[in-house]
Amino acid sequence: AADLPPRNCWAVIRGGFLVHEEYYGGAGPATKYEVDSAAKTAIALVMGVAWTKGLFDLDTPLAVYGVKPLATFTDDPRSMQYWPLLTARHVLAQASGVGQWPPGKNFTYSSGNGIQHLERLLAVVTGSEETTRWATENFAKPMGMP
Repeated sequence: AADLPPRNCWAVIRGGFLVHEEYYGGAGPATKYEVDSAAKTAIALVMGVAWTKGLFDLDTPLAVYGVKPLATFTDDPRSMQYWPLLTARHVLAQASGVGQWPPGKNFTYSSGNGIQHLERLLAVVTGSEETTRWATENFAKPMGMP
């Protein structure tokens, strides 16, 4: 990520169509950027679609679905005592506890320790490891995003 440039662009999408884009600082349409926290919003929207389709319950622990903790969650030896309690609601609310505190007790901003588990949940409940394809078909295309 350190080798990626700062964000030097912005775009406006209206009705599913790109209506304006602007680049500066030497950036252009082919410039690659790390999306950082924008991924949290994207996965939350995709999980909202999966939830409205009845694919999972927000308050059922991820472990019940067979989701395994990622390595970043298990860095702290205490984390495994909290894993069986962690739900999608905790992760979406940024209250996962990041393996250091009980889920739902504190705001715990997380990029890796919690949020990435939602993609694993999506794979389980859709029955497909191709979560990008599922998100494209069920979220992006209906929103008019190619």
